[in-house]
Amino acid sequence: MRQHGRFASLAPLVVLLACSACSTTHDARCLSSRPAWKINDDQPTRAKQTGAAERWDRQCTLVGVVSSATSW
Repeated sequence: MRQHGRFASLAPLVVLLACSACSTTHDARCLSSRPAWKINDDQPTRAKQTGAAERWDRQCTLVGVVSSATSW
């Protein structure tokens, strides 16, 4: 029961950090659509676009921001 209490007190802090990160991330990357590779792209281009999509997910989605905030 004590561990549940710790999580309950930590959850608002995580949400606050996530929301502050969302509000301060006015990156041009987040204003554009999520990067994706095309069917005709070669392997290096696909790898580059996949990496860009992963960065976009971490910085521009609430789930990504919360996950990265809780991972440190």
